[in-house]
Amino acid sequence: MLNPMAIKIRLLRKGISVREIGRRAGVTNPAISYTIHRKVKGRHLRAAIADALDLPYEKVWGKEKEKSG
Repeated sequence: MLNPMAIKIRLLRKGISVREIGRRAGVTNPAISYTIHRKVKGRHLRAAIADALDLPYEKVWGKEKEKSG
């Protein structure tokens, strides 16, 4: 799992901005920023960030806990 700073550094190295990920995902810049900082846990936004980094979802975010219901 990557911490928020590691995610931002990797994005910078790849030349990808939060704005670009937001545009691709159809959401605002704050939505992507909140996701990076784990204040929002939307799977589709997390997947968009992992895709932008060319990394598997689990490498960026770790394994998701199963929901008990």
